[in-house]
Amino acid sequence: MSYEATRRGLDALTDNVGFERLATILLTRTGIDVRPLGGSGDRGRDAVAGLYHAEGGEPLAVTISLEQDWRTKIRADLKRIHDAGYRPQSVISVTNRPAAAKAQAVLQQQAKKDYGVNLTIHEQRWLVAQLHRRDNLDLLGEFLQLSPPRPRFFLDLSEFETLLEERKLLAAPFAGRGEELDDVKHLLADEGRAVIIEAPGGFGKTRFAVELARSGQSATPWFFVPYGLPFQADYLGETEAGYDVTVLVDDAHRRTDLDQLLHGLERRDPKPQLVCTVRPGHATVVEMALRGLGLPQPTVFRLGWLGRSALDTILSGPPFRIKREGMRSWVIALSEGNVGVALIAGELAAAGHYPSDLSQSELFAQHMSARLHGIGADSRETRELLAVVASVGSLDLGDADDVAAARQVLGIDRPQLRRQLEELADLGVVEEAVGVYTIKPDIVSRAPVAGELLSRGRQATPAALSGHVCRLRAASFVCAA
Repeated sequence: MSYEATRRGLDALTDNVGFERLATILLTRTGIDVRPLGGSGDRGRDAVAGLYHAEGGEPLAVTISLEQDWRTKIRADLKRIHDAGYRPQSVISVTNRPAAAKAQAVLQQQAKKDYGVNLTIHEQRWLVAQLHRRDNLDLLGEFLQLSPPRPRFFLDLSEFETLLEERKLLAAPFAGRGEELDDVKHLLADEGRAVIIEAPGGFGKTRFAVELARSGQSATPWFFVPYGLPFQADYLGETEAGYDVTVLVDDAHRRTDLDQLLHGLERRDPKPQLVCTVRPGHATVVEMALRGLGLPQPTVFRLGWLGRSALDTILSGPPFRIKREGMRSWVIALSEGNVGVALIAGELAAAGHYPSDLSQSELFAQHMSARLHGIGADSRETRELLAVVASVGSLDLGDADDVAAARQVLGIDRPQLRRQLEELADLGVVEEAVGVYTIKPDIVSRAPVAGELLSRGRQATPAALSGHVCRLRAASFVCAA
């Protein structure tokens, strides 16, 4: 919902009683415990706050009006209040009309001189800002008959946690990153740097940022920008200017609108602290986008391999509760420090299946399906691409034979192939090393057709790859979407 639509809705209001209700609700939600009065006997006061005094009434009076000539109406209300014997210390006047700062100042000086009151004017801009706060969005439909707002672009911590929980990315405990949390906090708070968290897919970059926001070590509230929705300038209001915040841009290197997003954040007052997550080799995308902007300048923070002790702690606790040390050791060795791989193998191992046996069943395919579905990437095209990579062991974008074979089987051009592979690498489903993409863990390469897969050194042909895709389909690794 745009600010302009809200302004038009306020201009069109004609229901005085409804507007009084709206204004009192907004004031209450800002922490002012107002009591509505209204009616013909209100003597200029629509609401009051504070203790009643026999002489002079309550210390705060509120006037609320839809009058076009807001200045004349406020003057009239102030006179009525004074003539009725009330002597409030402060008056808040709420109007749905725009009021220039200079006109407000003149009226405030007159109110102080004539009646000795401190006058605050909440005009249209205040109303728009309040109505677009997260806890007030319900009022847009109730009082302005505006359609429900679009999904929020900037998520707060609880909203982002809900999103990650739905994708099953917060089920496992968090361990082994204490020193790294301290290091990033120091870069943000003490050195005033933007931080680019760099690590392969599946290492837990996003989870790391969430835990920093959760930990109490961050001095500010956080907003999160998940990859997916395109940025528009109107969305900046969701970050609620006026106080310090930290903004996480997840998978920042994938955003084609990164420049627009960062230019928008540059205009926020005060400017936010900034954290971005990227895969290895992509930090320069963010560094270039930040160059010359009035935002904190970046430091690249490389998230290391998770140690054996931390992985053992994760696999020992809920939801896995793997009691056998040998089983945990097998999973840890298979994961090679990649948390995402450890979680996939750990879930299967917790069900009693040794990782070495997983390739002999459809278990891995089922769990891979759940992982892809949870991140919104489960499609026939994605599965076929994974099957192609699995059938040749790895796919090298620098190898003309690999690219030609994959293109013929998949029916896509080279840029589409690169884009899809990079998306899978960002999601932690495949790993990239200088343009070479490999599925991890290696158990996928020993799928039910392991004996017939092409070796790395053998030239990949379209016919061979097509045959392997069909065999993988039959083995349920690739199935109809």
